[in-house]
Amino acid sequence: SSGESFVIVQFADLHFGEAPEKLWGPEQDRNSTRVMESILDTEKPDLVVFSGDQLTGNNIRENATEYWRQIVQPCVDRGVRWAQTFGNHDDMPLDSVTPSHEWRVTQSRRLSSTSRSELMEFDRSFALSQSKSDFASSEGTGL
Repeated sequence: SSGESFVIVQFADLHFGEAPEKLWGPEQDRNSTRVMESILDTEKPDLVVFSGDQLTGNNIRENATEYWRQIVQPCVDRGVRWAQTFGNHDDMPLDSVTPSHEWRVTQSRRLSSTSRSELMEFDRSFALSQSKSDFASSEGTGL
């Protein structure tokens, strides 16, 4: 042992994309980004582990990769490697919207969401990503 440390920071349950049509949703994403930036600047980790539910997929109408970019951007900006694993919300089927614009859960069909394999492919497109698909399923869970 050389006595050097290896620092790992874990982020869990960030839930980017929650309530995107309400004022508090995007503000929550901005606040989460500020907290991540502060932690990364303070801890100066060698690796970040995103351990699930980075997204609230059932609220994201468009391609979720833009939210994913927001999540990893603090790592990209600082040159910090990361790895991720998915949680149950990251690729959850999109909720449908009632005429009054209130969310109603529809589990019967996927309307417009990004699959785990698409999210993994996007994540792995970043040079700093250390994420790997597992071989247990075609969708993969990460890490």
